Amino acid sequence: EAQVIIENQATPFDKTIGPQDGSGAWQVTDHMVSSQVSAMRSDDIASRVVDQLSLDKNPNYNANLASRGMLGRLAILLGFKDDPSLYTAKALATKTLASDLTIYPVPESKVIGENYHAAEPANAEAASQAIVATDVLTNRAQRVSALARTLKCTARPLVCL
Repeated sequence: EAQVIIENQATPFDKTIGPQDGSGAWQVTDHMVSSQVSAMRSDDIASRVVDQLSLDKNPNYNANLASRGMLGRLAILLGFKDDPSLYTAKALATKTLASDLTIYPVPESKVIGENYHAAEPANAEAASQAIVATDVLTNRAQRVSALARTLKCTARPLVCL
């Protein structure tokens, strides 16, 4: 299990009016937290983690690599289970990763909890850490990109108009 603290990622250049409460800092809102929860649950983050950990090559995540017994094949034939042969290895791994992942806002805080369950504890720990790290790095890259745009606009205002 992991927890992530959400910070308002706005720069002074993103807003025309400062905070109204006199605190001198932008407040993290429930909307920001729910947006971050959605971002952490996204297929994009899951897909990056699948690539990073090569989960598409792991039978625990790619059902096409695992052997199926008679009951498993029968369940597929009768439509009780999805036929894994209809999916790519990456899609299966992403689907499995997402289905075993729980992301939730911690009430009364600006913290997001992340909990991942897997058959093998080492896989669970690696996936959990990769999900949080990928999300943090994605947010950092977005902040750098926003800052670069801001600097470009302040250096050459006519370019931004």
